Amino acid sequence: DLGAAVVLVTGPTHLPDPPGVTTLRVRSADEMRDAVMTQLTSRGEARRADIVVMAAAVSDYKPVKSARHKIKKSDGPHELVLARTPDILSEIGRLKGKRYLVGFAAETENLVRNARRKLREKRLDLIVANNVASDSPGGGAFGAESNEVSVLDRAGRPQRWPRMSKTDLAARLMLLIARKVS
Repeated sequence: DLGAAVVLVTGPTHLPDPPGVTTLRVRSADEMRDAVMTQLTSRGEARRADIVVMAAAVSDYKPVKSARHKIKKSDGPHELVLARTPDILSEIGRLKGKRYLVGFAAETENLVRNARRKLREKRLDLIVANNVASDSPGGGAFGAESNEVSVLDRAGRPQRWPRMSKTDLAARLMLLIARKVS
């Protein structure tokens, strides 16, 4: 809506593709990493991207082994072994160059402290911290029509935004980013 050419890399969803946006659909964390990195390297349409907004992590972990068929109920415990998924945001941070990099922090405790650490470790320019705990005021971010966030700049200074619709929050965030990069 602000005139940018946008490439959206998204996992499975029933939402329609946004109009005027190039949408790439993926099914796994590994596919998302590959699609994002292809877009940001010499082969991708978005290789000259000025701004990268990483709005959500796919998942921090994935099963080491997946079953081809249903795992039948049995006596005793069943062990599930997990492996880390690629940290796409960290990888982009390491080779960001002059790109303006925005991340999100989905937290259930120590919102600003954890967001500040992520901002520094992943070399972000801006981070949006969400309290996703279901017992938080307003019920957390997931599944809600509105959200209340704290936005931290490169220096880690937090700015608390009041609860608003996610559409209004996105518009306000994009205007802030546009001002920062112009």
